[in-house]
Amino acid sequence: MDEAVRHLHHVVDPHSGRPVTAFASLTVIGQRLTEADTCATAAFARGDGAREWLEALDGYEALAVLPHGQEWRTSGFDRYGR
Repeated sequence: MDEAVRHLHHVVDPHSGRPVTAFASLTVIGQRLTEADTCATAAFARGDGAREWLEALDGYEALAVLPHGQEWRTSGFDRYGR
C-alpha cells in the first residue's frame, strides 16, 4: 500500500486531491491563534513552497518537520526557543 495512503492526513493537495506528504508536522507561531492555524494549514498545503511563503509573512514564524525527521525553521523562530 502506498505510504501516503496508509498515513492519510487531513490536509490535501488542492491540485491532486491527494494527502500532502511534504511534512510530518508544521507549527506556526503568531500573535493570533486563528491566523497562525490558518497559516499552518495553508503552508502545509503549499508543500515545497511553504518556507519561502512563511518567511514573507510578517509576525509569523514556523518549525517544519519533514517525513524522515529533518527539520527547518523560519529565520525568526529561535526567538521563541529551540
